[in-house]
Amino acid sequence: MKANGWVSSTESLSEVLHFFGVASPSAWQNYYFSQKLKVAFRISLEKTVNPYALSAWLRRGEILAQALYLENEYSASKLKETIPSLARLLAFPQDSILDDVSSLLAGIGIKMLYTESLRGVPIKGATRWIYGNPCIQLLNTTETYPNFAFTVLHEVGHILLHGKKDIFIEDAGYSTSDPAYALKEKEADAFAKKWLAAGLE
Repeated sequence: MKANGWVSSTESLSEVLHFFGVASPSAWQNYYFSQKLKVAFRISLEKTVNPYALSAWLRRGEILAQALYLENEYSASKLKETIPSLARLLAFPQDSILDDVSSLLAGIGIKMLYTESLRGVPIKGATRWIYGNPCIQLLNTTETYPNFAFTVLHEVGHILLHGKKDIFIEDAGYSTSDPAYALKEKEADAFAKKWLAAGLE
C-alpha cells in the first residue's frame, strides 16, 4: 500500500483505518468478513487466499470509483449495442488499449478502474456496483494480453447477466459451495469466449 502511494505509512493505525473508511479494526472485520456493514457485499473475504491484502485492493477500487464522474448513466440496452465494438477493440489492441476500453465503457455508464497490484493478491479482477454504477476493477497492466481481453469480457458478462447485489472476485482463491455463484461464473466464461471469437471475425 505504501509503495503504491495509497498511504504514507502502514504503521499508523489511524491512517490505515482512514484508508479503509472505518473507525476501528472491528469495523473492518464486520465489513470484509462478517458482511454486517454493506448489504451488497455478498462475498466474505474470509475464505480468500489473502483477505487483508485483497481488502486493500478492493478498497482502492472504491476510492477510485468515488473520484470518477461519468456523464452517462448505465444502460443495459446500450451495453448490448456496444459489446460487438468492445470485442473488436479487444481483438486488435493498440498501445492505448487501457484508455480505449475505459472510454468506451464510460460512454455507457460503466466505470473501469485500473489498480496497481499488491503482493499476496492473486487476482485478475473484480466486478461490483459502487455508488450506483457498475464497476470493473483490473490490474493496470496488459502484460498477458489474452488474459486481459478475456477478463474484460468476463466482467462485462457479469454486469449484463447478473444482479447488482453480487460481487465477483476472479482468481482470489475464493471457494464456495453455492451452486448459483458457480453457475454465474460459468455463464460469464461462456459470454467471454463467445465474444472473443466474434471479435476476431
